[in-house]
Amino acid sequence: TGAAADRIGFGDDAAVAGGLWLERCPPAGAGPPMFVADAVADPVAGLVAAAAGAAALAGPRALVAEVPLARVAAWARGPMVTAPVAVDGAGWAVGVGDRRVAVRAPVHRRPRRRARPLGADSDPLRAELAVPAG
Repeated sequence: TGAAADRIGFGDDAAVAGGLWLERCPPAGAGPPMFVADAVADPVAGLVAAAAGAAALAGPRALVAEVPLARVAAWARGPMVTAPVAVDGAGWAVGVGDRRVAVRAPVHRRPRRRARPLGADSDPLRAELAVPAG
C-alpha cells in the first residue's frame, strides 16, 4: 500500500525490512546479520490474512484486506527484546534473568508411513470439493 504498493517482496527480504533479523551470535562475533527463519514473513502473513478473513465473515460487510509482508513482519516482531546468547562446547544457551537456559537440540522424528504416490488423492479430493477433473 502507499509508496510501496508496486514493490515485490519475498519472505526473507520482507522479514528483514520489517525488522525480523538477528545480529550474529558468538563465536562469529561481528559477522553479518542472520535471518530469523526461512521466509518467515510468508506464513505469518497467511495467518494474519486468515484471521482478517474470519473476522470479515463474522461481520455484516465485505472488505478488502491488504496484508503487506514487511508490515506483518514488523507487527510480529513487536518491541525489540534482547537476551544474552552464548555458545560453548555444551551448545547454545540464552540468559534469562540470572539463569542460563540451554537450547535443546532438534529431535528427529521418524515417518509413520510412506507417502502415497503423487496424485493418488487428487480424484477423491476433487469429488469431495465438487471440482471437475482436468
